[in-house]
Amino acid sequence: MRGVHAGLRWAAVVAAAAGAVLPARPAAAIEGGWDADVAHHPYQVAVEYRGAHICAGSVLGPSSVLAPAHCADVMSTAALTVSVGTVLRKADPNDPTARGLRQRVVGVAVHPAYDPSTRAADLAVLTLAAPLALGDGLRAVTLPAQDSEPAPGTTATVSGWGATSTQTSRSPKLRAARVTVVPWTVCAAAAGTAGAATAPSPAVAAPAVTPPPAVAGELCAVPERAHLRRGDDGNPLIAGDTLIGITAAPEPPGADGGSGSRFVNTGAYSAWIRTAARLPAASG
Repeated sequence: MRGVHAGLRWAAVVAAAAGAVLPARPAAAIEGGWDADVAHHPYQVAVEYRGAHICAGSVLGPSSVLAPAHCADVMSTAALTVSVGTVLRKADPNDPTARGLRQRVVGVAVHPAYDPSTRAADLAVLTLAAPLALGDGLRAVTLPAQDSEPAPGTTATVSGWGATSTQTSRSPKLRAARVTVVPWTVCAAAAGTAGAATAPSPAVAAPAVTPPPAVAGELCAVPERAHLRRGDDGNPLIAGDTLIGITAAPEPPGADGGSGSRFVNTGAYSAWIRTAARLPAASG
């Protein structure tokens, strides 16, 4: 996640579009978000392939984790692991207390409507080899009601190990940022701006850019003074203690400040997630 001063200009856009006032920036925040404490994100998971971080995930229950389908659909299940209970992307061999817990993945259920070309229904439920000991330091997320969608103006927190700039690799430590849900047109405008920025020179007209259509089951949200970058795939989007989304597509290259990022709207898939993770049906 990378901060930019230009993100401030989106505050007016978001407030106007959502009819809401953005909350004050947390005191602990730094530009581009803030260093996260795992105690505040007890559901956070790092998904790994052959020991290397590939995506973020969210604890659904003692034996299940939610992650993007594109992080697991072509991988060997036997080579997938998850790490929980640590802010470090890579375990520090010299600090046993910072290693967290690593569990093997023994099963992957990809949403049947997943489309790799559009990233529609980009969800997978990972089944773990042994149950996690859930408690105060490690908790499962709450899923929203089926067919629910957060209203524009909803504020939430996103966390993960994505790159801190366009020139750097993934962050070694967990970071978080505040985001606001906005109308889909903000994500469409961001894609159009990024495409226009690829014009060869001011003298050459930029190619026509068709903004992406609203994808069923997705929502758009703007990070406050931050960017979602490479490696932020699967980051949990949490409002209160409810998982309202996971990062589907970080901002397009060249997006400058406060651009919208696409998230899978978990409310559109709650029933499937519960079934795949063998969770109790929602009450009421």
